[in-house]
Amino acid sequence: MLRGSEKLLLTTLGGYSSLALQLEHSPTVAFVDTAQLEHAILNLIINARDAMPHGGVVTIRTANVDLQGAEIATEGLTGKFVRIIVSDTGTGMPESVRLQAFEPFFTTKDVGEGAGLGLSQVYGLVQQSGGVTKIESQIGRGTTVVVYLPHSPRDAIYDQTPLPQPTIPVSHGRRILVLDDDRQVRETVAAILDTAGYTVVSCASARQALHEIGKTKPIDLMIVDYAMPDMRGDEFAAEARLQRPTVPVLFITGYAEPTSLQSERFVLRKPSNVAALISITEDAIQLVA
Repeated sequence: MLRGSEKLLLTTLGGYSSLALQLEHSPTVAFVDTAQLEHAILNLIINARDAMPHGGVVTIRTANVDLQGAEIATEGLTGKFVRIIVSDTGTGMPESVRLQAFEPFFTTKDVGEGAGLGLSQVYGLVQQSGGVTKIESQIGRGTTVVVYLPHSPRDAIYDQTPLPQPTIPVSHGRRILVLDDDRQVRETVAAILDTAGYTVVSCASARQALHEIGKTKPIDLMIVDYAMPDMRGDEFAAEARLQRPTVPVLFITGYAEPTSLQSERFVLRKPSNVAALISITEDAIQLVA
């Protein structure tokens, strides 16, 4: 998964930073949802990038470990695990911040720059998989997040065949508007689409997005979050379609079945993965091809 996501992770980091992968040569099967783990790694990459405003290095290391309780005795964890370490060379964080870093909605970012859900989502994913997460940090020397995922409860054998990678569409300069009030979600979606060759216009509010679609430049697809504080996604789409009636809309939602979206053709459920986003984007783009 990490090898297949390398280009996306680099795009998310930006041109000022580099990525080093040091991966276990004989990996074992971990018990975890792959799509959610992919999203968790992206969250960690975004956090690392924000902590390195002048650039730096992010290193991702994986290993098979056999814990006897001594290494992380406070959690009392024993057994065989897959360990994933994501470290950066950024500004680091004080101890008071480190102790609260996994709390939902805790953030040191300014209003409008993030919901503070990145690390808490990572923590929740690992916890529901039966593992634990640790965070280490030093001011001026960077931050390291360590994830322990238990081996699969089945006697599974790792298949060395590479995972099929999503087919990257030929975008032909297609322009996509992405509207989401959550900065991390917005940047993750934008990074995926940018890697696929699309031109992305990112908007944090419905007002900003309506201003963008009112310009003369073409819009080939609108990707819209359903739940936003200023205007629901379906309400935004109704106004946007008055200006751009032929442009398809792809809704992204964490709700089970919003009634107002039942008649919509393109709806992507959270959490999703790279392949699903690229596939449904290409399907929608075909309407205007």
